[in-house]
Amino acid sequence: MKVNVKMKKNLKIILISLSLALITSFLFLKKLHQGATDGSNVYLPIVCISQITEHPALDEERRGIIAALESAGYRDGETVKISYQNAQGNVATAAQIAKSQAGQKPAVMIAIATSSAQALLPVATSQKIPMVFTAVTNPIDAKLVKSNDDISQQIYGISDALPTVTQIQLIRDFLPTLKTIGVIYNGGEVNSTHMVKELKTLCEKESIIIIEAIASKTSDVVSAAQNLTGRVEAIYIPNDNTAVSAMSSITQVAEKAGLPVFAGDTGSVQKGALATRGYDRFELGQKAGAIAVKLLKGEKPIKNVDDTHNLHVYVNEKTRKSLGITIPEALLKNVIMIGTDA
Repeated sequence: MKVNVKMKKNLKIILISLSLALITSFLFLKKLHQGATDGSNVYLPIVCISQITEHPALDEERRGIIAALESAGYRDGETVKISYQNAQGNVATAAQIAKSQAGQKPAVMIAIATSSAQALLPVATSQKIPMVFTAVTNPIDAKLVKSNDDISQQIYGISDALPTVTQIQLIRDFLPTLKTIGVIYNGGEVNSTHMVKELKTLCEKESIIIIEAIASKTSDVVSAAQNLTGRVEAIYIPNDNTAVSAMSSITQVAEKAGLPVFAGDTGSVQKGALATRGYDRFELGQKAGAIAVKLLKGEKPIKNVDDTHNLHVYVNEKTRKSLGITIPEALLKNVIMIGTDA
């Protein structure tokens, strides 16, 4: 009898020890799954960044995000693990990236551009992962949020919507007698269709005729630009990732035809567009990064969408000289020149 009691006691101790070992192993593996280590088994929270394509505007936003993280002490490989992936303009790839990044169990997910944000949204909401977006023109139309003040979900971000009237004013400052303008955009991008719709309404009031040139993929952009030559007095490129990715090709076609190109982002001016009244993309990235920092600290932003940013006028001096266009006197004091050494 005594032997049996002793055996039962030992068996109980063994079972308890095994249970504790299994629980410890599970928690350890779970922790590894949710984060990374710095090589010495120190847990690092993961920040996933998904970007739809590479072009100056989006690249600057990514730089701004990383700068904001670093300034708050979140340095990649030291205090945080940054997982960055680029879809190279492919929406299907963006969806694959979203699933892959969600599998890393990140502390926060960051999307750069609408298509990437739409791809991340389902996995972020289903797994309750805080998400930040930037370079999104209309978060409501993109169905990322219900309103710009709705903080019921863990979805936060930066809207880069440009006041359409300021774009027309800028073009009219350079071309006071403007009657026709061509617009190149991808009809599949929510950002672009929203912007073009607003542009058409405003231009109708201003007696300006808009001629649309649709480019469903980057390889269509050159033919779209060529289709506009001889039919318009200027070309305008909204914040359209497809068109902006091929901006150098657009400006080459336009230069041969003597057409000024206006754009919605600074990066396009760096690539040869004449001018923009737009945002500092690095600053927008910093704002998105600051939201991510709050979330990493366990804090909640007061507002879920920030759409109030400073506008700046940028002019490409090389393009201006090539076209023989004079900078309007009203803009001279505040204009930021690009390509002055070219």
